[in-house]
Amino acid sequence: MAWTAVADVPFAPVTAVYFSQIIGIEFYMLDRGFNFYSCHIPTGVWTHLTNPPFIGSNVSRSLTYRNGLIYCIDEGGGAWPLGRRISWYDPATNAWASSSQVPFNVSRFRSIRSFCFADDDTIWAWVQRDAQLRMKCVRYVISTDTWTEFANETGVLASNQARCAAINTAGTIVYCGEQGVAGGCYGSYTIATDAYAQSAAHVSYTYVWGHDPARLWYARNVGAIPDRRYGYFDIEALVYHNDYWEAGPPSRTSITYVGCDLDSIVDLAQAIAGANPFVWWNGLLVPTVQTDAATGVVNNSATLNATLLSGSPCTGYLEWGETIAYGKTTPIQNIAADGAFADTAYPLKANTTYHFRAIATNALGTSTGAQRSFTTTQVPYYASTILPDVQTNPATLITEHAARLNGIVVEDGGVIGDARFQWGLTTNYGNNTPWQQGYGKGHEFFADLKGLGEGQAFHFRAQYRNQGTIYNGRDMVFNTLSPLGPVTLVTDEIIQLLEAV
Repeated sequence: MAWTAVADVPFAPVTAVYFSQIIGIEFYMLDRGFNFYSCHIPTGVWTHLTNPPFIGSNVSRSLTYRNGLIYCIDEGGGAWPLGRRISWYDPATNAWASSSQVPFNVSRFRSIRSFCFADDDTIWAWVQRDAQLRMKCVRYVISTDTWTEFANETGVLASNQARCAAINTAGTIVYCGEQGVAGGCYGSYTIATDAYAQSAAHVSYTYVWGHDPARLWYARNVGAIPDRRYGYFDIEALVYHNDYWEAGPPSRTSITYVGCDLDSIVDLAQAIAGANPFVWWNGLLVPTVQTDAATGVVNNSATLNATLLSGSPCTGYLEWGETIAYGKTTPIQNIAADGAFADTAYPLKANTTYHFRAIATNALGTSTGAQRSFTTTQVPYYASTILPDVQTNPATLITEHAARLNGIVVEDGGVIGDARFQWGLTTNYGNNTPWQQGYGKGHEFFADLKGLGEGQAFHFRAQYRNQGTIYNGRDMVFNTLSPLGPVTLVTDEIIQLLEAV
């Protein structure tokens, strides 16, 4: 797969920048200067979120996603300027919470370097003991807010930064990726025996500040001109996998700050000529699909449309039916990139409402578009190239307070439609009779008006609705009867003259 630029970082980062993994179609980013953002990858839009509850600076070494929360190392104040507690962010509330500070002797413990989850309630953290970067593994239980230190003081790892942490599936051994004098090696802590071990050095390997609960990720340069590649150490098989992710912008990616797993990676490219750095990503995104309006709707078929708004190559289809239970699907399509896809629903019933929605799936998940609907047209009962037409006929059964409006469908265009009247004191009408269904060519229709004022002139016209279009008959006038004798026809012209007086 190819690396893709997301967007310039919207601020000048302070010291280092740390990433979460890509979560769906976004990632989180935090520097050491209290700049906490999320980034929507498809649009490159950054959102400044509530900053962590830091007291000082020089904090955070990786962002860890677990059960909808984002975790990081927090400076926490006191005698530890480099991080002595863990904080977590809830996207649902845009708020942070924190653990208690590591309670051990501050003369021996300097900072938390990395951590991983044994389960939803248990965290194992690598803690720096002293300025010589000797590491020790401690446990934190979230539900009780309890830190536990273990006895072994002699076997701690030396010259180590513990840039990343992971725990095996059995939950028995905690690993960390090292740097320092023993370059490129990894360390391990066996929980049951309280014992530490350190691997042989791999000088060309540089472990990254990034969290993956099952792997230790590292970078290495290839060739005379550095061509940065990212690989991982499999803590289950104890095997190195080089070059899993190839370099992004050649020689310009940040060597130690990434967010990655086997599905995707996000990395920082260094600034050029004083500009802010920019972010690149590679891999897969969860698809995001939109259901679009149906087109080409006729009596027995319709084209169902959708748009893949974001995501990596995926499969897509549309489901449809007469209810929101759907029941029918279009054939599955392979969708290579963002854009529109469509298929035909057939056969359909005439004059029937159908519901449909789009679905897209890849290895990371499934996206479902919103439900939409359309109504098929009626079946033409004869072929016609003439547009529908309606005629207004004179009113009948006129009394002092009532009248019958009359009309006839002159042409229906081959499709049965609906009829009604508009009426009022002027040609603005202002009143509509209810639509009457089932009228075709040659059909007469009427509507009775009651409660009219005596001795008044009323305008009216017939209307015909056919396949969504309304056709108007000509305007006509009738006068209700008056016990005072003949009435004067009140026309629009007379009204205008009276208004001018």
